Amino acid sequence: TVNDVLVAAVTSAIRRYLVEHDSLVKQIRVAVPINLRPLDGPIELGNKFGLVYLPLPVGLSDAKARFNTLKATMDAIKRSPEAVVAHGLLGLIGLLPPAIKVPLLRLFGNKNSGVLTNVPGPRKPIYLAGSKLNSLMFWVPQSGGVGLGISIISYNGTVNIGVAGDSGLVSDPHAIVRYFEQAFDTMLEQVQNDGNVPLLPVPASE
Repeated sequence: TVNDVLVAAVTSAIRRYLVEHDSLVKQIRVAVPINLRPLDGPIELGNKFGLVYLPLPVGLSDAKARFNTLKATMDAIKRSPEAVVAHGLLGLIGLLPPAIKVPLLRLFGNKNSGVLTNVPGPRKPIYLAGSKLNSLMFWVPQSGGVGLGISIISYNGTVNIGVAGDSGLVSDPHAIVRYFEQAFDTMLEQVQNDGNVPLLPVPASE
């Protein structure tokens, strides 16, 4: 899927960043919001999503092995009730008094090193007051202890990525954006060399 490719590119970018900063580990775990609304349902205000924890196999040096590992993990997550359970738990936690709620939310936040979300935007141009919207971007919500947030959004045949990081942990977030583009280009070249037709455009960056 498109999501498999984009998450693989993110993983490759983070791996390269960690290697260059002599901080490579076997994997890092990111929280991924999962939409729980039906795709063909009515448009309503408010959020309805669950959280799943996705391990990014940054320790794997082979790009195909990283991709296959990620895809297998994400396919397993899609089949599991993890997102629905997390949504229910977060809803219950929200009803608790602050003295109990805050430590529990901190516990959720401490289970991951970052937040990663991929939002499929409109496939055709949209207009606001008659003016064409050229680009879209957003930033993922992060709790105080989470040092990395990666936002991906597609719009009108392009893909934008945004990286927000704690400067004490990620001193050069722009590098991750550059590495993402390069990882994507490398995968695109491999697909073309295999004789397959690429389905994605070259991503733009923010």
